[in-house]
Order: sequence, then structure tokens, then C-alpha cells
Amino acid sequence: MVWRVANICTRRVFKLGKDRGFFVWQKTANLCKLSRIEAVAKQEQAWDKLLERVQLQISTVRRFHLSAEMWQLDILSPFWRLYVNDRAGAYIIFEGERIDIAPDRLYLIPAWVRFQTGTSQELNQNFIHFYLTGFSPTLLRQLFFRPYSLALEAPLAALAQQWQSSLDIEVTPGLAEFSWSYALVHTAMAQCVTELLEEKNRRGDYWLRESSLVWPAIECIETRLADPPTNAELAALCHLSTDHFIRHFRHSIGLTPAQYGLERRIAAAAYRLINSKQSIEEIAAATGFTDRFHFSKAFRQRLHIPPVAYRKMHWQGS
Repeated sequence: MVWRVANICTRRVFKLGKDRGFFVWQKTANLCKLSRIEAVAKQEQAWDKLLERVQLQISTVRRFHLSAEMWQLDILSPFWRLYVNDRAGAYIIFEGERIDIAPDRLYLIPAWVRFQTGTSQELNQNFIHFYLTGFSPTLLRQLFFRPYSLALEAPLAALAQQWQSSLDIEVTPGLAEFSWSYALVHTAMAQCVTELLEEKNRRGDYWLRESSLVWPAIECIETRLADPPTNAELAALCHLSTDHFIRHFRHSIGLTPAQYGLERRIAAAAYRLINSKQSIEEIAAATGFTDRFHFSKAFRQRLHIPPVAYRKMHWQGS
């Protein structure tokens, strides 16, 4: 509309006379400039609101002494992993390819990436488990679908060294350890995202714009894990009809509301299995499952391992 007004005013310059015509054109140009500034400001505000919902949450920070017998695992988890080892010998296998974990590199393994582990000798492994929430699970799996290896160079090297020096096998991590952990994870993620192809970055930008309409529903799902909301409730929060809401949710998030809710409940249950001593029945109730059997079946279908075995695996190793 603004550009249409500008074109009309340009044609009228000659009808209004030189001085008056210039005044009209200048006023219209200023209006166009102001409108562009307002549009950019509104876009930045929308992005700020969206990015506020993207959260990085660290759940575990540890140094673990690995042996060949201990670190023989088949892993699929709803959280990310960061590894920095003190010597060579350990490796992971991803889609049949062996990736040796070198001591001068940092390794990021995204959530929902399945891999196997092994080591040929004893070593110390410094690791962080963290969740990246707020993004569409489908989008994350499209952007981050394999392990990533980052050279320990500036600024990662200094952060990794400070973080490792703050860890002690015998001491429970405190505020300092978690603070250095957050600094390291944020820096590693920034470097990883920077190295993504431009096309994938555009895909992420598109998702940020398209998902804003269903954010009230996503927030409701996150806060009602024990009592999953219905599609009608979620649609009302977004001021949409139920059918329109489901279509838009699936288009922007990549999953139906029910699928997204189940994935978030499984992720919350996995967190409780590792980081609490709650019983399986208590965890099932806290994450919206009717009973232990229903929970165990859904958990095994998604993570390919029963809840009890999943807890045992993570309590024994990384």
C-alpha cells in the first residue's frame, strides 16, 4: 500500500508544481522509510519472543572413568550429548561407520540419534547431557542428524580446559561446574549452527516464523505433561478451529499435537529415569500415562529399550 501511494505521488509531482511536488514526494519517502523501520522492528520483536522459548537445559555434568566392559552401549536418547575425552581409545559407531573420539576434539551427538559405543582402553570421559527445547523435533532431526566433531581451538579450547579443570570424579558438580558447562555448550552449539548450510539455516528461519501461531499450544503441552490437553483445548488457546489448528500444527511443527505431546512426555520420563529415584509407576503418572504397562510399551516403542534397562544403562555409564 505504501509503495502504491509513493507511485501515485510521483506521478503527481508534475501536476502540483516543482516546489509543492517535491514536498509531497519527500513526505511520502519518509512515510516509506518509517514503514520499513516499523516492519523490521515488529519482525525483531516476533523473533525475540520466539527465541525466548528456545531453551537449552543441562541435566548432567560428569567425569566418568570408562572401561572396555562398561562402555559397550546401544544408545538412543531424547537429549544431546557432549563428549571430551582425556585420551584416545574410545569410539562411537553411527550407521555402521566408526568415529574415533580424539582427545583434541569436542563431540556433539544430537537428540534422537542412535549410535553404539566402545573403547579399547581405560580413559576418563568428561560429558554433558543437555536438552534443546522449543524447536520442532522434526526440524531438529532435519538439521542435526549425525554426530558432530569440533576442533578444540579458540574459543572452544579455553572453555573446554576451564570446564574440565572444574570437574572431579569424587565431587558432585556445583554452580561453577554448571556455569562453565553452559558456556561450553552454548559456544559449541553456536559453532555447530554456524557451520550449517545456508539452506538449512533458511529452513530454521522459516520454522520460527510459521510456528508462532501455535506457541500457546506448545506451552500448554509442556506444562501439562501429567494431564495431556485435548486438541479442542489447544485449538481454543490458539483461537483456531480444531481442524485448522491440527493442520497448522502439523505443517509448522512436523508432528500432530498428539505425536508432539507423546514425544515430550517420553523425553520428560527419560529425564526422570536418569536424574531421579522415582519408581516407574511414579514416573508414568507424572508424565501422563495410565499405568506402568502403558508407559513401558510407549517408551520401548520410541527408544527401543524398556524404562528399567534405560535407567540402569545411564546409571552405569555415560
